[in-house]
Amino acid sequence: MTDKQYIEALQEKNELVFTHLYESCRGSFFGFIRKHYGKNDDYITDLYQDACVAMWENIQKGKLTPDNLTCSLQTYLNGIGKFKLMARDRKYREMLVDQEFDLGGYSVESLRDEIERDEIVLSTVNKMQEPCRTLLDKYYWEELSGEEIATQMNYKNTDTVKTQKYKCMQKLKTVLAQKLQDFK
Repeated sequence: MTDKQYIEALQEKNELVFTHLYESCRGSFFGFIRKHYGKNDDYITDLYQDACVAMWENIQKGKLTPDNLTCSLQTYLNGIGKFKLMARDRKYREMLVDQEFDLGGYSVESLRDEIERDEIVLSTVNKMQEPCRTLLDKYYWEELSGEEIATQMNYKNTDTVKTQKYKCMQKLKTVLAQKLQDFK
């Protein structure tokens, strides 16, 4: 079943399809969060459930349709998980400040700024046109090798991936320079 077919079935509230998708994406989601954020299984389980519910709601509300899907459902779900993780961590840091805990030399403002900058970068990448959106996602968030990306995206070789990544990064830098300037 393709990702677009999954969405169509979920639009019809097909719970068996949701259960299948839930189970098939779980391992990759757990690996992604463990690798990038070092969270424990209990934390990831809660996060995964929240991300799946958010994806379900986005499909039911028409925010995610087969026509506007721009990445794999796995990548979409991982992105939701990352945003939810960042939001949870932000609330946790705010709670720490309220309790006057030591933040290891970081100010709450600098941590908030760092998170907001990360959110701007991720949002900007997600709005980029193909193939840049997928290529940067695979390279930076999924941390795939050039060879893996070449195979998955049907590029001739890793040199082609490097060249395309360079072009995409130049486009991203141009857009981000303006956005981050506005951020300050």
